[in-house]
Amino acid sequence: MNSPNSEKPTYIMFDPMKDSIEDIKRVTDSGIYLICFRDLMKLPIPLQKIEYSSFENYNVLYIGKSSRGFYKRDYKNHYCGSARNSTVRKSLGALKGLSRKYYSNHKYRFSESDEERLTLWMKENLLVFYLITNDYDSEEIKYINRYYPPLNIKNNNSVINVDFRKELKMMRNNHE
Repeated sequence: MNSPNSEKPTYIMFDPMKDSIEDIKRVTDSGIYLICFRDLMKLPIPLQKIEYSSFENYNVLYIGKSSRGFYKRDYKNHYCGSARNSTVRKSLGALKGLSRKYYSNHKYRFSESDEERLTLWMKENLLVFYLITNDYDSEEIKYINRYYPPLNIKNNNSVINVDFRKELKMMRNNHE
């Protein structure tokens, strides 16, 4: 965890390639998380052509919130789950052109092998910054407005990357 000062929030950085899952299992406080990427050239091509803001020298891809700590809800969904439960996975899978299997409730997931490849890709290319706060609803919106993450469609009113977000929404909603 970084040391707090008057301008920067207190956060926990999690690098799935270096850090232990046990470290984030201990964080049960509510908060918001910023998913950032390591290298622009490793992103799907549509994500290489848009504008980003940075947090701690990493470009911000997605911002979310958790009432139960990052591991219990969000790490399991984003890094160990399926597209069925993760906005981030749905967006990245759509941008990577992964094939979908639909369920009766209009939710979908990718093939088992695609889900495994996506999980590995995410662990190799994405980092998480978890900011502890009890006011996670308003903080999430504040951070989305400040960092305009391209994978956030909901609550992202920035004119930056607006065309990309419209295209992403269509890609995610298209069947097959």
